[in-house]
Amino acid sequence: MIPALLGLDLLIALRQARPVRRDLASLGFTAAGVVIGFPLLTALALRQMTSAHSIVFIGLLPLATALFAVLRGGERPGPVFWLFSGAGSLAVAGFAEGAVLSRRLGGWQVISWALVL
Repeated sequence: MIPALLGLDLLIALRQARPVRRDLASLGFTAAGVVIGFPLLTALALRQMTSAHSIVFIGLLPLATALFAVLRGGERPGPVFWLFSGAGSLAVAGFAEGAVLSRRLGGWQVISWALVL
């Protein structure tokens, strides 16, 4: 409830327009995903893997969100956006590589060796 109250306060303070009737279904679908879907499904996924491994999936969410924005919303981000999205995804892949190494070397050892290199 606290985030909802903070959001309401902000909407009121900045005098934002209320959603119209045709927006309510989309807003409800979004609310279900934000309030129930993402937290619940993330919690269930974390029962099957460690949080260190799950960060790879969380790290790829911005790119996945951009892809869905293109497919669903007709957005057309420019080349610079895709360049940095790709670079960010490669950084996440680098983290995944560290996760693989940590099985053999240990987590803090991989970070320490990566810093030394």
